[in-house]
Amino acid sequence: MDQFTLLIIIITGLANLGLGFWVFSTRRTARINQTFFILTLSITLWLVNNYLADNSDNNRNALFFTKNLMYFSFLIPIIIYYFSLIFPKKIASTGLINKLTILTSISIMLILIYFSKLVIKNVYFQDGIAEINFGHLSSLYLIIFIIFSIFATINFSKSFKNNLGIAKLQVKYFAIGIL
Repeated sequence: MDQFTLLIIIITGLANLGLGFWVFSTRRTARINQTFFILTLSITLWLVNNYLADNSDNNRNALFFTKNLMYFSFLIPIIIYYFSLIFPKKIASTGLINKLTILTSISIMLILIYFSKLVIKNVYFQDGIAEINFGHLSSLYLIIFIIFSIFATINFSKSFKNNLGIAKLQVKYFAIGIL
């Protein structure tokens, strides 16, 4: 990877983390601000691990960074889903069922990604490029990823439709930022 690409990744990561920290520091006890910070942190960790996986010098490191990037990319739609429940105003219950669903999904994928070969069997290099050999349950990863993304989109659509003024504008800007 060339120096320009690395510079873009560093600038993007720092800007992302800076935005997340700035929002968090304005009201540290607000669940919305905490969740937004965790989202920006997950995106930055995904970005960094993606770079490191692509630039690893051996299979072991490439596998480690690939597992990290898969896990952090998995967290992103889950965090966005949770964020969609509370931003800009609480539109749905963040009760026990939602929390259990989120925690169960995160825990299952943590175990499957890091402690089995069911999502990622291995990583190998072909012509200097790291290639992923996916396991039998990689489709489960994709299904859960898509389900949380769909529910988050539905929640943000409801928020956009049901809010007025600044709240509606906040949802619009968040959606643009996600794209």
